[in-house]
Amino acid sequence: MGSMDTSDNGLPDGVADAVLNRAQLARALNKSEPTITSWIGEGLPFITEGTNGKAYEFQLSDCWRWMRERERAAADADAAAEASVRQMRLALVGGTDASGDGGLSPKERRELYDAEQSFMLTALQRGDLVKRNDMVSVLEDVMLTVRDIITSMPDRMEREAGLTGKPLDLVIKVRDEALTAAQRRLEGQATGSAFKEAAE
Repeated sequence: MGSMDTSDNGLPDGVADAVLNRAQLARALNKSEPTITSWIGEGLPFITEGTNGKAYEFQLSDCWRWMRERERAAADADAAAEASVRQMRLALVGGTDASGDGGLSPKERRELYDAEQSFMLTALQRGDLVKRNDMVSVLEDVMLTVRDIITSMPDRMEREAGLTGKPLDLVIKVRDEALTAAQRRLEGQATGSAFKEAAE
């Protein structure tokens, strides 16, 4: 939640405090009435408890503070969960967390590895991940296509546009520079021979 200016009553600036019924509180907090009812069971503060023929009454500022604290607690819980996920992933690959705690036992690490492998397989089947070899093949095809187009560009410019002399020489120079730069970049980033072959 982003920060916002608040008044002395804890509400956002310009918002006057008031005593509200359930429906009014739901509208004020942009929540549904069933949510407000559920929150009452979780500790949402009220002034007057609703009974047959008598509506609940809520102090807006108290309920606003309660909701904000609830959201902050949820955000803190999410952050703690993400920290645990990072620590588990570090343990999986043999690392340690920032506090310097030791790793897991071989049995625990093996169990984590199996769980990670199962997760990765499921993600692959869903299409959330792409096999490296498949990506290499796609990139190789793309680079070969681009190389062929760039290589043939001067001939096409000469044949179809009647380009000759210095303008044509400039096109050839730019083509050669582009191919050389692409080849150097690929050779610097390549992790497999397929990339290098595509650039040659």
